[in-house]
Amino acid sequence: MHDRYILVAEDDTATAKTLWYVLVNNGFDATIVTNGQEAWEASQLMQFDLVITDYQMPEMDGGKLCELLRRSESYFNTPIILTTAKCFELDIRQLQVDHNLIAVFQKPFSPSKVGDVVKRCLLQSEFSTSIEAFGNQFSNP
Repeated sequence: MHDRYILVAEDDTATAKTLWYVLVNNGFDATIVTNGQEAWEASQLMQFDLVITDYQMPEMDGGKLCELLRRSESYFNTPIILTTAKCFELDIRQLQVDHNLIAVFQKPFSPSKVGDVVKRCLLQSEFSTSIEAFGNQFSNP
């Protein structure tokens, strides 16, 4: 797998460090920011292959960040994972539908499960891109 860049928006330092550790140990490059506004700004400076965001953060929450990313042409189809401690207060299913989320993890979550979902998602994405490129060789003589 070639370099994959993941943006993590998480205001809890321990959770952010844990996610960074899991992602880096799985061969990904991870950028950590502490709120939704910083995540939005980072997303405008660089194209990330996947975004992991907490729901409840200062400055801009994860829901608003997802909304902005989905309105952006650059991030319309980018996989997004949401983490939250508010699973009982939020309509998780509606959030998944509204923001086309690939997964929602309730805190505390298993870091290895997050890593597995990221790997599976990005491997599938890489495979789809390879198939598309292979098919284009024959459709564009």
